[in-house]
Amino acid sequence: MKSQPAIFALLLVASCRAQTDRLGAVSPAGQQVQPAITESLDAGLRQLVSSLSPDIESCRSLLRSGANPNCRSGPLDRSVLLLAVLRADTSGKGRPRDEKKTQQWAEIISLLLEAGANPNREYKDIDGCADWQPLAVAVAHDLKSVVELLLQHRADVNHVNHNNHYNLGITALEVAARDGNVAMMKLLVKAGANVNLGDYKPMHLAARGGYIEAMEYLLSCKADPNAMNEHGQTPLGYAEELYNARFPGEDQARQLKKTMEFLRSNGGR
Repeated sequence: MKSQPAIFALLLVASCRAQTDRLGAVSPAGQQVQPAITESLDAGLRQLVSSLSPDIESCRSLLRSGANPNCRSGPLDRSVLLLAVLRADTSGKGRPRDEKKTQQWAEIISLLLEAGANPNREYKDIDGCADWQPLAVAVAHDLKSVVELLLQHRADVNHVNHNNHYNLGITALEVAARDGNVAMMKLLVKAGANVNLGDYKPMHLAARGGYIEAMEYLLSCKADPNAMNEHGQTPLGYAEELYNARFPGEDQARQLKKTMEFLRSNGGR
């Protein structure tokens, strides 16, 4: 049995096709669809990706009928592609990820990209200050299949995503290093990620989390063990500052001590 959003989308497609035929507009391949019809199709696509239930067939029908894969939604002006990426993380408070639904959302993301969705458009956060592209968002949510799709469709692996509160930028690789996600880091580096790019620097973020394996991998990729972050600190200097902070937790202090020892043994100053 089809879901309510699916029925809505199919009815909308049928209605728009009837209007298209009546008005003599040319639909999917692309010459000109009447503006009112296009907006109706776009509204259907926005509603579909705002739903919690992935509906692949309705997405396919809307796109074939002329919905714009780059239409945007809501006060934050988020693209439907970005919304679909966010929906693909089906985990929640105390709830594990539903891998079947995640894969279905990945199929919707694939349809959007194949229809011409731009993977390099940014969105703003709730304060309207952070500009992040879908790739960095997918990395932050550990969505490997989605990251692969975005990279296949020429997502900029070295784009610097900005947070204008601090006027600092972070790359997708820095996001993966921050989380100690070595598998994701390897995927990004294979796609051409620069291991020394960004305001925070991948080595610094891996050091902050005490992720020795991540630092080992970065060094194997020629990361500079003495690169300076936005505050003029090397990874070792940054780790030392954190270690000497007023209230480091016991576990954090222990991990930072190991991190400092590792950095010193690998040329850190």
